Amino acid sequence: MIHVSMRWALGTIASSVGWLLVSTQGLVEAAWASVPDLLVSGFQSAAVFRFEGQSGHLMRSYGGSLLGPEGIVLPGDGTMFVANFALKSITRFDLATGQVLATFGQGFYYRGMTLGPEGLLYVAYEYGPGVRRFTQDGQDLGLFASGGGMSRPDGVIFGPDGNLYVADQANGGVYRFDGANGQFLDVFVKPGNSGGLRSAQGLNFGPDGNLYVGGGEDSAVFRFDGRTGSFLDVFVPPRTGGLDGAEHVVFGGDGLMYVSGYRSNRIHRYDAKTGRFMDTWGAGTGLKGPTYMAFVPEPAGLLLLAAGMLAPRRR
Repeated sequence: MIHVSMRWALGTIASSVGWLLVSTQGLVEAAWASVPDLLVSGFQSAAVFRFEGQSGHLMRSYGGSLLGPEGIVLPGDGTMFVANFALKSITRFDLATGQVLATFGQGFYYRGMTLGPEGLLYVAYEYGPGVRRFTQDGQDLGLFASGGGMSRPDGVIFGPDGNLYVADQANGGVYRFDGANGQFLDVFVKPGNSGGLRSAQGLNFGPDGNLYVGGGEDSAVFRFDGRTGSFLDVFVPPRTGGLDGAEHVVFGGDGLMYVSGYRSNRIHRYDAKTGRFMDTWGAGTGLKGPTYMAFVPEPAGLLLLAAGMLAPRRR
């Protein structure tokens, strides 16, 4: 959520999350990046938790139709898709009310989920294994990607090259598939040549263009070259800041990296450039077994006219 205080005297505009001023012929534009609310799947809590983006305070939880929630997708229309591992289904919620809007895709043990460039849902599932595609109204388009030696897919994301990357929790590998047709391309991060990564869980490309992977069994975050897949370093060493069971990795607009700790029952925050531990969220909230996370998108800027008219501007 955005918290902003503004003072027109002396032409200054202050924000709790940073500021930028540009003046051109009487027009002053103030734009800042908010820290949006964070959604976290609590696998053992059977709920999705919503934390306020500035303070980390628990705002609400979504449950009732979840059991073993995993991947979260926000299509930007005020709804949320959640993959149910234990119920073997996908549930769509109204973000504002928490009402269940639809349940579909029954029959598969779902893990990670991402939104494709064409607006389809891509969901990794075990005991198949592979990645299936769904329309947002629940139509099953069938198996999209499988093979290449992948055995227990978990995290799934589209990379900067437009291809699909899938983490394997069984062997620590990351598999790459053609983003257009699902054809297997290569083992991007090779098991046994991954800097000691034993169990690849959630994954994400960072602001530096490199690939970050949560090592569940290692309780660490591993970094790989975003172009070649070569091991770079253990960006967050084992158990730094109490991290136990590193699952998903996401990057906030606040310059921090958020890592879910499945066994520590916390969200751990680190400096996104250095890996330095900052703090944790989630204590005393009932969050148990956090896995996947997603930020709730919000407007990022305002256009302020010198005449005093204030108009919102979306990024």
